[in-house]
This record gives sequence, structure tokens and C-alpha cells, in this order.
Amino acid sequence: MPIEFKREGNACERCKKLDTEVGKITHYTEHGSDLLLCPKCLKREEKPYTEICPKCKRRAYEHGGMTAYGDEPEDFEEMCLECYEKKEARDAKRDAIKLTTKNFMKDHWKFWISISISIIAIVIGLSRL
Repeated sequence: MPIEFKREGNACERCKKLDTEVGKITHYTEHGSDLLLCPKCLKREEKPYTEICPKCKRRAYEHGGMTAYGDEPEDFEEMCLECYEKKEARDAKRDAIKLTTKNFMKDHWKFWISISISIIAIVIGLSRL
């Protein structure tokens, strides 16, 4: 059975502040790191692993991490990467449907003009009877 060695020190390895300034220094070994961290840096290190997606209510780090969705900074919406991809696919599909409807009118303008002229001709022809 291997012997576990616990590191000790009096300065945070991330922000380089002494333990007298920030409080107790903790040996952090989670998620593949081996650092001595102050409480503030420890909270910053743990944040990505504790965030929950507001859309699907699951932990975000298990589903690609948190991502901002939106065009304008005030419209940004935080969600996990899976929800972001689903929303992007939905928006792309909706935009494609709008574009095909718009293009149908543009591409078939000759048809619509000929229908309009024939209806006018029929109305004029019937009014002369």
C-alpha cells in the first residue's frame, strides 16, 4: 500500500499570497492537480465542477462545461454545452425553414405574376359578357 505524502507550505501556489493574509492553505489533489491553495483560489478551482446547468439541471462539467449563448452581451444565457448544441440545432432548423419559405416566393415570381395576370384577364373577360 503506497504512502500518501501531504504537502505543507505557507503560500498559495496560484495567487502567491501568504497564509497570514488569506487564511488556511489547503493541499488540493482533486481533478488531477496537486496544489497548495488558499480558500479563494480553492473556490475558483472547484467552481467549474459544481456549476449546474439551469436548462437540464445536471452538472455542467459532465456535459462539456458552461457556455454563454446569445448575440448581445446583455442577452447571454448560461447553459451546458449539450443544451447549447441542441439550441443551436433548433435555431438553425428554424432559420432554414424561414429561408426556404422566403426563397420559394423569390424563385417562383414568374409563376405568381402569370397567375395574377390570368386572374385579371378572367375578371375583365367576365365583365364584358
